[in-house]
Amino acid sequence: MRAPLWGLAALLLSASLAGCTSSTEEEPMPTQIPSQPAAEADLVCGMDRSDVETAMGLEVGRVEGDLETTDADGKRTCDIWPTDTSLVDGAMLFVSVQPASSTEGVKLRAEVDGTATGVTDPTVRYQDLDGAAWSGSVGASSVVFVGDQVVSLTSTWKGDGRDPLKDLPALSSQVAASQELEG
Repeated sequence: MRAPLWGLAALLLSASLAGCTSSTEEEPMPTQIPSQPAAEADLVCGMDRSDVETAMGLEVGRVEGDLETTDADGKRTCDIWPTDTSLVDGAMLFVSVQPASSTEGVKLRAEVDGTATGVTDPTVRYQDLDGAAWSGSVGASSVVFVGDQVVSLTSTWKGDGRDPLKDLPALSSQVAASQELEG
């Protein structure tokens, strides 16, 4: 009678070990946000809507402002709000484009260069762009200079598995491209 019990024990042991094997598969890499919006893209604040939704992990609900209307200082602003506002209290992405020579543009230059008084140094300075970013608890802020303009993005949210320090420079480049900024 002992032989059948050993057989049953061996069968149970092999079944339990089969369920405990580790996977050698790597997790899929998140989609990289392109630096140019697609030619046929639905643009929101100068960026491809689907790329914004990928980076934020939330569906775009509404847009306030635009990048065509300038204020007295030449600043253009646009805010993107999610459809589901239960996760984000306010806009999920703030966008501004302004002259680098404006008072705020000069202040942003000092912050990017690390010469501003009382401002934390950037978390990362971009290698391929004239700009930098600061990470937050959930989102980040990015400043990119393009010619005589500065593109600023601030996210208040990020999608699962997303890195706003990588997504925001690409989205900033989309804004620069759609606004035909040269630099």
